[in-house]
Amino acid sequence: MVLCDQPLVDATDIQELLTAFTAHPEYDFCVPVVNGQRGNPVVVSRQAVEQILAMDRQVACREFMQQNPQTVWRHVTANDHFITDLDSVADLDALTERTGWAVESPWV
Repeated sequence: MVLCDQPLVDATDIQELLTAFTAHPEYDFCVPVVNGQRGNPVVVSRQAVEQILAMDRQVACREFMQQNPQTVWRHVTANDHFITDLDSVADLDALTERTGWAVESPWV
C-alpha cells in the first residue's frame, strides 16, 4: 500500500521493500522502520488482504497488524524516504529546501 503524500518514494524504494518481503515469506506484512519510526509504504500478502476483507467488520490494515504482530516483518532501514511525507506547509517547505523542487501548496 502506497500513500500519496510521500513524494520521495520511488521504484528503488519499492524494490527494497519487495526484496525484504520476499526474503521473509513467513510474514504477511513488511513495514519499513527508520530510526525506530514506522514508515510507509507497507507490503501486504494476498492472504492478509483476503483475511481483512473477509472480516465481519471493517478493519484498517494498521489495526490488523497491531492485532497480529507475529505477521509483521519490521524492515529496519536507514532510507528516510519511508518516513518523509507531506502533512503540513512546514513539511512542504522542508521538501522544497531538501530537493529544490518548486511545489505549490494546496493548503494556501
